[in-house]
Amino acid sequence: QYTGYRTQTALSRGAIPGPEGSIGKLVGAPLRQEMASFAMDLQGAAGAMIDEATTPHEAVWQQAYLASPGMRIAGGTDEILHNIIAERVLGLPPDI
Repeated sequence: QYTGYRTQTALSRGAIPGPEGSIGKLVGAPLRQEMASFAMDLQGAAGAMIDEATTPHEAVWQQAYLASPGMRIAGGTDEILHNIIAERVLGLPPDI
């Protein structure tokens, strides 16, 4: 939450947000993927359908499930985000 506040403060001051946003993506993207998978499991056989007219909640969870792997890749994979956080946020030496 406070990392998000830091990003909002930087934007409100006209600055470019730092690498702190990587922390949110590193935590949030796998969590969204797990939530979508769990929602599909809860729907049973209806989880296999993607027709918005007949699927519960207009296939929102199915679309989230299909899009979640791409969200984990977009903006850097988990390994890249680990390196960004280590080098730019924690100040650790660069990877060899």
